Amino acid sequence: MRWASVVAAGLVLAVVQGSRESVAWAQPAPPTSSDDDLEVSAKPAVPPPAPPANGAAPVAPPSDSARDVAELRARVEALEARAAAEPAHPNVRSDPPTSTLPTTSFDASPWSRSWSRGLVVSGYVQAQYQQSQLSQDQLDSNGVPLNQNRFLVRRARLRLDRGWDYAFATVEVDGNNVDGLAFGLRRAEASLLLRAPDPSAPPLAALTTGLTSIPFGYELYEPNRTRLFLERTTGSRAFFPGDADFGATVGGAIGFFRYALGAFDGTPVPDNAPTAIGFDPTSEKDLMARFGAETQPARDVGVSGGVSFLGGSGFHAGTQATKATLQWQDTNQNGVVDPGEILGVPGQAATPSKTFPHWALGVDLEVRVRTPIGRALVYGEAYVGSNLDRGLFVADPVAAGTNIREIGWYVAYVQEITRYGLVGLRVDAYNPNGDATTQLGGALLPLDQTITTWSPLVALVLPDRARLLLEYDHILNHEGIDWRGVPADLPKDQWALRLQVEM
Repeated sequence: MRWASVVAAGLVLAVVQGSRESVAWAQPAPPTSSDDDLEVSAKPAVPPPAPPANGAAPVAPPSDSARDVAELRARVEALEARAAAEPAHPNVRSDPPTSTLPTTSFDASPWSRSWSRGLVVSGYVQAQYQQSQLSQDQLDSNGVPLNQNRFLVRRARLRLDRGWDYAFATVEVDGNNVDGLAFGLRRAEASLLLRAPDPSAPPLAALTTGLTSIPFGYELYEPNRTRLFLERTTGSRAFFPGDADFGATVGGAIGFFRYALGAFDGTPVPDNAPTAIGFDPTSEKDLMARFGAETQPARDVGVSGGVSFLGGSGFHAGTQATKATLQWQDTNQNGVVDPGEILGVPGQAATPSKTFPHWALGVDLEVRVRTPIGRALVYGEAYVGSNLDRGLFVADPVAAGTNIREIGWYVAYVQEITRYGLVGLRVDAYNPNGDATTQLGGALLPLDQTITTWSPLVALVLPDRARLLLEYDHILNHEGIDWRGVPADLPKDQWALRLQVEM
């Protein structure tokens, strides 16, 4: 009996571990020893089967333990088949929530962002210390301090993503003290999805509306959370003071093809002032599109890129009517009204507001490579626009009397040094007016207003948790004037040390 018990226990263990092999064994003979070794079964004994006619050895029936396990397995398989046939409940998913954003820019293009199911709560804090050659312990004409050597919270974001089979919602808020303490809405998106058969792939189509990302180029669409350099390039910030605007987009992925089409108010929310959300002054919308592709020609090489278009209308604000007034100019600074110091200022009639067309065309390319010391990313972008500068030298062709042509480009390289460090270099240039002229010595000469920035970067990385980045920006420009009155470089180099920690 001791031998029979061992065999039965081994059989039960094999069934529990998932074996699907049928096991048969011979029925042990009844005990012939004394009454001390006799065991009485709680259930009536099953009579042995009759021997087969062909003389083969009889097959014993399964024991009670094996029968119970087989019945339990059958019930589990029936429940699994029933669950697979039923639609997924919107609030209960078998797959755990995952992040909706790539870990870093090395991983994938933002155009391949996954739209996970379930609820995802995430956030990050970017705290930094910065210094600039433009810093002064003074106030400007509006009473704003000119000091730029300070500590600040560049971004403190909290984000909620909620995904279902055919819908997705995102809410993100931001707090910073770049231009005073500001706290406000950064993103509020409502989306309808047509998901791809592969759950890890981006959707085939997604309709998104609300305060959402602007689908133009690579750098603008890349999340601030995953961007390796501290800020966007000069040209990108001039065209788009913020990376989000109120509008609607339709985009998705079909194989290697990526597409996005959108209509927006054309008033991007400034990235450093999330409370500066105003009304769109024009009824016409900015229409834009990006068409691109993502491929992997080799196991350790990925290539992506695209072409972007934008067309819409800018706004020239009119003036209100004024009354005729008297103005006193104390020319001799004696505090007494002397003859000739009273001037009459005639009234002005109101001028109407006007709109003007603006447009932009851009192309971007990204190459990702796995090297022996870590991942590498080489990318660049070039764009040309007309009357589109809204953040640096605001373009107003109505006031200037002519259209203003803007040109910008950048190239960048970032290299991981194992998982715990990286180095990078970015060079960008932006010309706010490609047709600018100046008068020198009575002659009208072309004026180069290009701003070129060299930005080396080093960083220490705690994977998926924190990054400590040091970036120096060497800025070449023609914004200064030398002793001869000739445009010269204005010293405005800056550097910043930033610690970003994930929440």
